[in-house]
Amino acid sequence: MNEESNLSFTYPENEMKRTQDFETLYHDAGQFYWGKTSAWVNKINMHSSGIGLPVPNWRVIDIDNEEDWKRAELLFQIMDRKT
Repeated sequence: MNEESNLSFTYPENEMKRTQDFETLYHDAGQFYWGKTSAWVNKINMHSSGIGLPVPNWRVIDIDNEEDWKRAELLFQIMDRKT
């Protein structure tokens, strides 16, 4: 979105595609990492041979600001009530 609140597509060729028609993509949620000490000390790229663990998107919140933190607190309250 630009300063005038106009939207534009990063990939215009996908403008008419439905999101459910896209290939499933995964990204690092930063939940946890484990590995050998030597890999950390030698700064070996953890993503070069990492193994993924799918986590539902409703269980993950990328906290970058206060609004994200508030959303995380609300999610925690909802999930805590169900236990």
